[in-house]
Amino acid sequence: GEQEFCYPSVWPESSNLQNAKQFRKTIDPGGSTTLITLNFGVGGNTRKRVGGNFEVELVVALLRQPNIRLILDLGFGEEEQGRIKAIMQTVQQQGATVQTLNFGEIGKIKTSSHLLGVECTIGEIAALIAVSDEFIGYDSACQHIAAAEEVKTYTVFAGTTNVRFIRRWHASGTNTSEIIYVDTISKDSNIDNTDIIGRLLDLRQS
Repeated sequence: GEQEFCYPSVWPESSNLQNAKQFRKTIDPGGSTTLITLNFGVGGNTRKRVGGNFEVELVVALLRQPNIRLILDLGFGEEEQGRIKAIMQTVQQQGATVQTLNFGEIGKIKTSSHLLGVECTIGEIAALIAVSDEFIGYDSACQHIAAAEEVKTYTVFAGTTNVRFIRRWHASGTNTSEIIYVDTISKDSNIDNTDIIGRLLDLRQS
């Protein structure tokens, strides 16, 4: 007979989830903050990235929104970690309060921090996503984790022009899961960071 459809599910390790929940209580005691986790990893496939200043412009744009706190995964590997470090420095230079911690130290978060860079494993970032209101990132494992955890998910999807591929890898879950498509393949494509970020912000408000 027919089987009932089931969405994917993820269960972070209980100790990681408890640490993440305590972190959330510390930075958002009144429950009025929108907590967004970002991950700019692409699993080594640089075609999935939007180049230039897109990532830092996105972070700056998000921090301009009211009652926003951001978690930024510090990433894996020299190249990715270098990019994230540059983002943190730029945002700090523009006046935002930033902090960098290992996951095991997130209890030391300053309540004034707008942007927290976290060095963490995949299991630890899954716990942080679970206590977040939204997830934003590229086409990677984290978008699927976020959707499976019933967290609003916004995926900047680049690196392909194959519509069927995009649909197949669309994150699946019971909560909002939106794709912001960016054509980084076609020679005549014009990458407009303002347009990409604008589309993402519009989807967040819809």
